[in-house]
Amino acid sequence: MPLLIMTSVGLVLVLVVRPGGAPSPLVIGGIVVLIFAWIGISVLWPARADRRCSSCKRRALERTDPESAVGLRCTACGWSDASASGWYLAEEELEALEPLALEQRRSKTLAKGAAVDTGKRPH
Repeated sequence: MPLLIMTSVGLVLVLVVRPGGAPSPLVIGGIVVLIFAWIGISVLWPARADRRCSSCKRRALERTDPESAVGLRCTACGWSDASASGWYLAEEELEALEPLALEQRRSKTLAKGAAVDTGKRPH
């Protein structure tokens, strides 16, 4: 959709700006208003989680683990994806995302430390 909007704005500019002629201030003002309206709606309109399953298309997605924002499953058909992001769902369900983010960061740090561990112990 954004590509379509930008294409239409470009087409309007091509049609309005004539060689040797100045563009209409009304058209230029309309384009500026359209651009700022688009930015304002994009920034201020909150995103909502899409709970539709990619397999059965029903609105039955939920997070696999309530303590994690990674992993989704469908309660209607049983589809699951252990690596799918559930951050939008967690944002709707939880009051604060900070504890969840800190726990995920801690588990990544522990996993990275275990992978780098050479078996040598400091003296």
